[in-house]
Amino acid sequence: MSEKETGVIKIEGFTKETISAILEYIYTGKCPNLSEFSASIFYAADQFILSELKHMCAMKMAEKLSFDNVVETLKLADLYSEEELKSKCLEMISCQRKKFEMDNFTGLNSDLLDEINSILLK
Repeated sequence: MSEKETGVIKIEGFTKETISAILEYIYTGKCPNLSEFSASIFYAADQFILSELKHMCAMKMAEKLSFDNVVETLKLADLYSEEELKSKCLEMISCQRKKFEMDNFTGLNSDLLDEINSILLK
């Protein structure tokens, strides 16, 4: 059955909380669950081309950067072309470069590894 007949639109690949946050943003311009679901909302905002929301998520993720999540956040920033967030991740890696070893960066693409390698070798 089509959406026209059922009045229901199926959106797959996202949690209920993420879709609720996206809809609330679309209707109100606000996203109160941003702190809790910033990575999943970031992905959804990219998929639905909600640039301002995507940027808001990126800045929230930047606020929450830590040694434990910087590599995963860097992957997301690079994958979804969020240059400001990527820059903040690389800056954190640079500031804490003595704590990192190349094993920390498993799974990154070769361009990111080159960037990180140049930071670690400084």
